[in-house]
Amino acid sequence: MIKCSIRVYNNDSNLILEYGSMNKEMDPIFCDDDLRDKLINEVIDEYPILYSEDGVVKYGAMLLNEEIYIIGPIRTDKITNKIKEDMSKKHNMKKENINISFCESESFVSALLILHNLVYNSNLSYIDVITQNINDKKSLINIEKKITDVVVENLEDEIAHNPYSQEIRELDSIRQGDREKLKMSLAETYVGKVGRMAKNEIRQAKNVAICVITLASRAAIEGGVVPEIAFTTVDGYILEIEELNNVDEIENLMRKAEFRFIDLVEESSGSRKKNPIVNKCKEIICKNIHSKIRVEEIALQLNINKDYLSHLFRKTENITISQYILQEKIGLSENLLRYSNHTIEQIAYYFNFGSQSHFGKVFKDIKGMTPAQYRSKYNSKI
Repeated sequence: MIKCSIRVYNNDSNLILEYGSMNKEMDPIFCDDDLRDKLINEVIDEYPILYSEDGVVKYGAMLLNEEIYIIGPIRTDKITNKIKEDMSKKHNMKKENINISFCESESFVSALLILHNLVYNSNLSYIDVITQNINDKKSLINIEKKITDVVVENLEDEIAHNPYSQEIRELDSIRQGDREKLKMSLAETYVGKVGRMAKNEIRQAKNVAICVITLASRAAIEGGVVPEIAFTTVDGYILEIEELNNVDEIENLMRKAEFRFIDLVEESSGSRKKNPIVNKCKEIICKNIHSKIRVEEIALQLNINKDYLSHLFRKTENITISQYILQEKIGLSENLLRYSNHTIEQIAYYFNFGSQSHFGKVFKDIKGMTPAQYRSKYNSKI
């Protein structure tokens, strides 16, 4: 599950068992007694201890039946040369020997919880472990001090935040799919400014953009946009913003994102009034759009009769579920034809069409041209 070593020590810090052992010269725990002792000395029986190096390399430690378990290391992202150099110096390792398996952070914590909860017959959650590992007194004191400093600084400089009422009007316009109302709310003048979230101007602009786009996506969901579509749209815009290094470009893309959510709300017009079962059906389709989606499986997830679901969907949307699935697949394939270098065959496979020819036929039926013609017409304009 986590592709890393698990070591078991007794109370005298002697190794008594090892599972999935790493080569000793590649193991920071073996190369650095101080690291091993730090993890051993911090264990408690209430919850697993997490330890992180550079935010990428992670370890876990816990006390189980009077024995100390040390799990890791794993990495949750790519290890840069700088991280390797730091680890090499800190743990007396050769840089070329640093080769650590990848594991998602949530999966790693979940594995620790399996061990802990089984032994203690407890019901700790992922959030319990994360919050217990970060809510130390020093961190809380630093946060309170920072808040106090900001409050005093703002009072001295007579700085006020942007009015909440303006923010509400901005989000309402997105929720209602009203472009003109959004333009009016953005054009408002007021006393106050957006809060300071970073010392660096570029980072400040990015942080503001992330907040605005995230809030806009939630307003769009309330306006009828399928959550998975809204979340994916957020991801795309934020990833693009992270690549920018110009404040004006960041703000421009942030505003474009807000108007994009207006478009999505308009496309979903009236969905809030439609049957919630149909909306849930759309969510399931969206989450599984790259798979072969069967109406029977959707009905099973919704715990309703297949024929009733098909009737309800067609009555609400004026098309069948199968037609809707194909429309969604073709709509997403348009983006790949426009913005990617994937071959038509790869795109057909990606959306689980039986063959390239089947994909081409469905695409032409819906768009009035073949995928090749579509790419030739629109891709050159990018």
